[in-house]
Amino acid sequence: MVVVVDLSASMKANGKSGSRFDVARREFLSLVDELGSEQKIMVIGAGAQPRLLVPFTADKRRLRELGRDLQATDAPGRVKEAILFAHAFLKR
Repeated sequence: MVVVVDLSASMKANGKSGSRFDVARREFLSLVDELGSEQKIMVIGAGAQPRLLVPFTADKRRLRELGRDLQATDAPGRVKEAILFAHAFLKR
């Protein structure tokens, strides 16, 4: 599974359930909790430039730590570019 996390400034907007980023973080951590023992997740950050945050791993501790430590930035996000970046890994 490949997860693209929007790290843009717009994710700081608040709603009833907290910031958009808080909602995304909870969803990401839920995905990690549901991860099967044979499944792996790769995480791509969609910030000013797409970047690999964690290569494919089944290490739930590492993924939870990433989920807790991630922060939205003050920069625009390039989600489309991050998805294309992730797609390049899947082609392999």
